[in-house]
Amino acid sequence: YESGMIRVHPTGKVQVFTGSHSHGQGHETTFAQLVAHHLQIPMEDVEVVHGDTAMVPFGMGTYGSRSLSVGGVALYRACERVREKAKRLAAHLLDGARSLMEKHAIIGDVRGRGLMVGIEFVRDRQTKERADTERNAIVQECFRRGLLVLGAGRNAIRLSPPLVITRQEADTALGILDAAIGAVRQP
Repeated sequence: YESGMIRVHPTGKVQVFTGSHSHGQGHETTFAQLVAHHLQIPMEDVEVVHGDTAMVPFGMGTYGSRSLSVGGVALYRACERVREKAKRLAAHLLDGARSLMEKHAIIGDVRGRGLMVGIEFVRDRQTKERADTERNAIVQECFRRGLLVLGAGRNAIRLSPPLVITRQEADTALGILDAAIGAVRQP
């Protein structure tokens, strides 16, 4: 048994906590590579903390070549939990954006990859005429209401929350976007 925990910060940086302690075997590099690969982030964004009894609930050390075979597996499983959480939140955010599309005719398309969701604004769904002026007004209205959205292309926005977003925060963002679209679409 070995402990392995991962903490993702709003900056995108990741802290890795392991009960395995390095005695010069290069754990910092190996564990950082493993986590960076599985979370698809730069290795430089991973900080490895090992042997910190205030942060790690349990650790068996580094005897018998067990660090990667046991400690690495613990970190791999922690990565999987982070990825599963991200998938659940991404699906929730995408479903919420698609619900807005059903409510607002100005939304011509919703698509996403991971936690990044794109929302395209059109004046007419049949002709796909771009609603660039309206998109700009929606971006400004969202900002006025406390939500920062990124313009993408001429008539779309990008929702790109950090990995640490909660379901409640995603719902708040979708609510603000809904209200902003409604305010812009009022005659």
